[in-house]
Amino acid sequence: MLGMGRTGNAAYDFFAGKGLAVAGIDSDPNKTDAQRQVFYGDIEDVGFWHHLDISDLVAVTLATPELESKLIATRELRKAGFKGHIIAGIHFNDEAAPLHDAGVDQTYLLMAGAGIGIAEKTWESLQQTTLQIRR
Repeated sequence: MLGMGRTGNAAYDFFAGKGLAVAGIDSDPNKTDAQRQVFYGDIEDVGFWHHLDISDLVAVTLATPELESKLIATRELRKAGFKGHIIAGIHFNDEAAPLHDAGVDQTYLLMAGAGIGIAEKTWESLQQTTLQIRR
């Protein structure tokens, strides 16, 4: 998990809840947490990639807010021979093409996910109300 803000933390918790071995990396040292396997690292620093062992990775989720950091991470992973899946959260549709060109396998429009989430909560609420009215 690259980027441990709100999106990265939610994804980390999802993966951990599914029993996956997961680690997080963030450029904010205040977000490190050894118990949760969250470590400091500046993915925009080329030196970071020279010391990273990617041999056990099967997938990488890019949850950093900046397009450039996602591009750097993707290029460095692919340059190091990473063949696994790279999934990137994006804020705007026009971010998808350069990420795919750099080697990202899939992009996910984050606000679309938020819209689906709020719609699901509204639907659940409506279903409960409908059940109560029918009783």
